[in-house]
Amino acid sequence: MVPDRPGCMKVLEREGVPEHIIVHSALVADVALKIAVELNSRGEKLDLALLEAGALLHDLMKLHTINHGGNHALLGGDRVARLGFPELTPLVAGHVDLGEWDASGPVTETELVNYADKRVCHTRIVSLGERFEDLIARYGKTSGAVEKITQNQHTLSSLEKKIFKVLGLEPEKLDIG
Repeated sequence: MVPDRPGCMKVLEREGVPEHIIVHSALVADVALKIAVELNSRGEKLDLALLEAGALLHDLMKLHTINHGGNHALLGGDRVARLGFPELTPLVAGHVDLGEWDASGPVTETELVNYADKRVCHTRIVSLGERFEDLIARYGKTSGAVEKITQNQHTLSSLEKKIFKVLGLEPEKLDIG
């Protein structure tokens, strides 16, 4: 069973997630839901409850990894499973690195959580270009890190094309703000 928004907020509070991460996660959920509703109106079959919960809990382990190291996406995927929400694991674990994905298949909830997270910089909705500039500035401490972020930017550009091809418009034309 997937928790609703109030249930997710209780999880975030109980797990000690800071307010600024909760605000970011709520905006990611709002962006993901806005896009999903539009996609579903054009024939996609996204599970809105699953999508909302995955987006709200995607950064569940962010503070933990800041303090102790590790991959917050993978640790978050493990944590939601241990909390009794294994169906959220792929959405949370895949919000940084999609891994293998189908560029021509239907849009998935995991893809949409990943994409929505890349459109929200802290608490502002931004373009992919602006978001990746921020990611490079914050996390691009080595050439290897910059290369990995740049590869992810190429993946997200392809994902954005996939999403907006279904919508039949350019990303800046959809009012997600």
